[in-house]
Amino acid sequence: MEDLFEVPDVQCCGCNEDISFSDHVRCTECYKETVNFCIKCFQTGTEFGSHKRGHNYKVEHPLGSVMFTHSNESNPWGWKEDKMLIRALNKYKLTHWSVFISSRSKQIMAIFFVIAYVDFALFWSC
Repeated sequence: MEDLFEVPDVQCCGCNEDISFSDHVRCTECYKETVNFCIKCFQTGTEFGSHKRGHNYKVEHPLGSVMFTHSNESNPWGWKEDKMLIRALNKYKLTHWSVFISSRSKQIMAIFFVIAYVDFALFWSC
């Protein structure tokens, strides 16, 4: 099955690192081409093509802001991932975890679902 919830590929214009799933900076003045930088290249003032370090910019959160955090989580879920998971669960129920979200493994999705939704619901129902 195809991944219905894929995040578009985004490359840093400075170091060519894949920043599709990371917070990054997008230039709002470069209209002829899309200019994105990883945080490190942005901090060092990298310039690319017609992009100059003094241009206005926007911080992009491709997975959305974090809604649920757990003390042992090094890569927290954004709200867009939560939304993708809920939509996929509604469509596929608890089968086909592999098509839900391309940025997460089946095991991580299942654990997150239990912690964020099942345990949370049980806690508040008491």
